[in-house]
Amino acid sequence: MAVRPKFLHLLGENSPTNATARYRATLMAYGEGGENTFEFLGPPNLMDQPADEVVDAFINYMNGQGITDTPFRHELNGALKHGNVLTAMGSLLLKGRSFPFIAMIAPIN
Repeated sequence: MAVRPKFLHLLGENSPTNATARYRATLMAYGEGGENTFEFLGPPNLMDQPADEVVDAFINYMNGQGITDTPFRHELNGALKHGNVLTAMGSLLLKGRSFPFIAMIAPIN
């Protein structure tokens, strides 16, 4: 079992750092409005994490913003890092429907 860093802290554990970094994600989803760009906050070392953690941070941000009436899930089919840019593709799952997506996520310098 892989050990992943904790982003949620339980009461009584070491206090989380307040350091955050800004990220930009461009999301292209078939049938759902084409291309959209979002900015979100995450831990400074987010791009050092596995691809699924980076995409999870972005999807959690989108769900937290109430972009859709119902929070959605995603299925990651593949991801590739090129320098500081993560390109991911998969499916957005919403109310029994699925939409293919491509997301490009990078830190904002």
